[in-house]
Order: sequence, then structure tokens, then C-alpha cells
Amino acid sequence: MYLLYFIIFYIIIKLKINKYASITHSIISFLWLFYIFIRKLKFNLVEIFSYKMIEFVDEKISKNLFLEKTLYTNAEHSIGYFISDSVFLIKSKDYKYLFHHLLSVLMLSNVYLGSSISTAGLFYAELGGIFHHFKIYQKKVSNKYLKILIIISYFFVYGFSRILMLSNGINYLIKTTKISDKIQLFLMFPLLFQNLLWLYANWKKDKKFLYNYKGKKILLK
Repeated sequence: MYLLYFIIFYIIIKLKINKYASITHSIISFLWLFYIFIRKLKFNLVEIFSYKMIEFVDEKISKNLFLEKTLYTNAEHSIGYFISDSVFLIKSKDYKYLFHHLLSVLMLSNVYLGSSISTAGLFYAELGGIFHHFKIYQKKVSNKYLKILIIISYFFVYGFSRILMLSNGINYLIKTTKISDKIQLFLMFPLLFQNLLWLYANWKKDKKFLYNYKGKKILLK
């Protein structure tokens, strides 16, 4: 219902302030879902960041029609962003992000088939996305120790949100019987592999900063 509005919204942002479109999407998606988890589903912070969170969300949402509709809108918000951004990615021939967006759209579209796993996964994915943007912006930071803190925080949060929690989601989906969940499972494997590749590629780049040419950690200098 709101998909067209979100597509137009993000196309305008891309045209006006291109570099802020992605982080705008990450922050809105994360805070929106955080509000739902805390206020509507009544989770506490320990539960939200527990390894069984995706299972908890799936069980509670399946019993609440209002929350299902709310999550449909949230999914449409992200689908709208990925579609609008894909238009610009095709133009710039950035196929690795285009592949990521295609997988994300297909996974989020599963909410229409009754699967809530993608919306729970989106919460963790965008948490990692926010720290990914912090890491990009650390290039403009002059303080050495602040840069180190940002980089280390990125690897910790990204590893937790996009590797560990995605793996937990895969483990949960293997045990379910719904067809929509099996479709989701099929899509999550290439996404996990891509996240691993990105994490490794970033480590290869950032370890050059974390270590000086003598092999000693900068932290110890």
C-alpha cells in the first residue's frame, strides 16, 4: 500500500542528498523495529539481543494480526529503498550491491506469504548497516584512537548482527515447515556468504591501519 510512497521518498533523497539515503534507511528501519519490539512485543534488551530473538519474534507476530500489518509497512519501507537505490546501482553498474538488494527485496516480500523472519532479520541487518556507515565516516576522523574504536565496534556489531544472528535465523528456518520459511532459507545462504566476504574484505583493508609496518599494534604505540 505504501510501497510507491517509499520509492518516491528515497528517489528524492538520492537525487538531493545521495550520500545520506542509505543511512537514513538504516536508522529508520532499526528504530521502527526497535520500537515494535520494546513497546508492542514487550521484549527487554536481553531478549532482543539473545540468540533466540528471531524465534521469539516469529512466535509472537504470528498471533497478532495488527503487528503483521505494521511489519508489512516496515517491509515496504525497506523494499521501497532497495528498489529506488537499485535504479542508481544499475546506472553505475555496481552489481555486488545490486545482488544484495535483489536478495533483500525477495526476502522482505516473504511477509506477504506469512513469514516474519525477514523483518526480524532486518532489525539486525540495519544495526550492522548503521555501524557500517560509521566505519565509512571514520575516514574523516582525525583522532587515531577514535578511529580504532569505530573500526573495532564495526567488526563486533557487524559480526554479531549480520553473521551470527543471520546464522541463527538459518538454523531456526531449517526446523520450520512453512513453505514461505523454506523460500526464506534458500535466500539467506547467499546473503550470509556475501556478508562474510564483505567482512573479510574490510578486515583486509582495516588491519593495515590497526597494525604499523613493524607489526606492532598501533594501540601499543
